[in-house]
Amino acid sequence: MTTDHISIRIMKHITLIIVLLGSVLFTTAQNIPSGDFESWSKRTKVTLDSFLTGGLVTRSSDAHSGSYAVRMENKRVEGDNDISSIVTNGILANNGISGGQAYDEAPMSMRFFAKFDLAAGDHADIVAIFKLNGTPIAIANVEVEGNSADTFVRYSIPINWQVSAIPDTLIMLISSKDLDTDTVNGDGYLIVDDIHFVNIGTRKKPLANGDFEHWVERDREVPTGWYTVDDVFEEAAVPGIPQLVEKTSNAHGGSSALSLSNAGSGRDVIPGVALTGNSQNDFEKPAFRVSKNWKFIEGWYKYNSDNGDSALVMAGLFTLGVPLAIVRWGTPTSASDWTYFSAKLQYLTNIVTADSATVAVAACNPDAPRGGGSNMVIDDLKFTDHPVGISDIESPTMAVYPTPFRSELHIALPSGVGANAYSIIDIQGKVVAGGMLNGANKIAINEDLASSAYILRVRGEAHIFEQKIIKE
Repeated sequence: MTTDHISIRIMKHITLIIVLLGSVLFTTAQNIPSGDFESWSKRTKVTLDSFLTGGLVTRSSDAHSGSYAVRMENKRVEGDNDISSIVTNGILANNGISGGQAYDEAPMSMRFFAKFDLAAGDHADIVAIFKLNGTPIAIANVEVEGNSADTFVRYSIPINWQVSAIPDTLIMLISSKDLDTDTVNGDGYLIVDDIHFVNIGTRKKPLANGDFEHWVERDREVPTGWYTVDDVFEEAAVPGIPQLVEKTSNAHGGSSALSLSNAGSGRDVIPGVALTGNSQNDFEKPAFRVSKNWKFIEGWYKYNSDNGDSALVMAGLFTLGVPLAIVRWGTPTSASDWTYFSAKLQYLTNIVTADSATVAVAACNPDAPRGGGSNMVIDDLKFTDHPVGISDIESPTMAVYPTPFRSELHIALPSGVGANAYSIIDIQGKVVAGGMLNGANKIAINEDLASSAYILRVRGEAHIFEQKIIKE
């Protein structure tokens, strides 16, 4: 599976939250699981030394010799991208394969042991390519298919030399599916062990880690009760992706906070995303318990926006698994200091009481990531009925004119009410403009703002005021 395919699947899951989501206690706030990001767990990733891997590649103790072999799986996914596996010491690109290990012998055959159970019509490819000055001069290629009846089969494949010369490079490529197709016919597996090269029964210079005994274990910390984009890439064994969701000591409260970063560039930007829950399935369902219809989600953040990215916080409440309320908050504005935010949940009905919830945070809009340098640090997430220092939202005691407006707004607040910050929010809950009020309480509006209805939110010292506004 390619990085693009994984990214598309992440986008689908995030989009499902947006599409599907649409008070009985006297508590004033409810912490989101690990919403203070003080609880972290260690997760160990095992990777194959000297090789890049993709798809469902794991270390197997079911080996022909030694302690380990490499296991590669196929998964048939109806209506989605099938998952297959690849192991290579080269670098795959649209124009072919490069890289490999230095190699200066000319063996006659390639040998290895394999155990497999592949779906009817599927076959695996095992390929060795010998190069000289970047040009292939020899190849060994074998297709493995069927079922080995749970035993290791010995393969000995002649190497086809195009010229009589000593190579300088060896590239190894193992694929659990036909390299010429994008799909598999069904679930299956391939276990490979002890790849080596022979001249008349004598082993030649070994393939680096061709016995698959050397694996690297790397620990990473993950927020307890959350599932991240790193988990998706790790489960699919996609190589070369840096960790995007990390623990940071740059905290608003306590000793740690959550850092989410994008990676890549251009069309290949991968968003930093974290969601409550412990598996990919939790993307579309409630992840933790609540016991009332909360009004707001709040927290603190720092943000660096790259190429127009907007940070994103989403939350949904459910009753018996049915969506009850949703909130989507975002800001395109960078903030180098800790900045408070609160966002109001929009209810489909208030007749029933929520029993569960889910929360997602991202360094950008996952549907349209723009910059590989975007980063958000977030801390102290919680549900509340009263944002910090705010008694409640009051409206329509704030007067706003003209309406509709073109390029500026005038705000008249109740006598004695001080206010210094405003934000303009579109119908999807995204903050599209914001800033500080001047002494005359007049706002200059960017004329590029699309003609539509918006919510103007003005934060006072003890209240928040909201009013619907219309841009011509």
